[in-house]
Amino acid sequence: MLALLWKGQSRHAGSPNSRRQSQAEGEAAVHLAATLVQWLAVGVLRRKP
Repeated sequence: MLALLWKGQSRHAGSPNSRRQSQAEGEAAVHLAATLVQWLAVGVLRRKP
């Protein structure tokens, strides 16, 4: 899920992977990020030892 957020974004204009993104794509990214933050906050996800 983190890889999808990290590699799926293309917000930096002029970069090789830069492109226009749809409203739906942005909303999906926000929901995915919110889920990950919640999971980190409650301990569902933890750093590898």
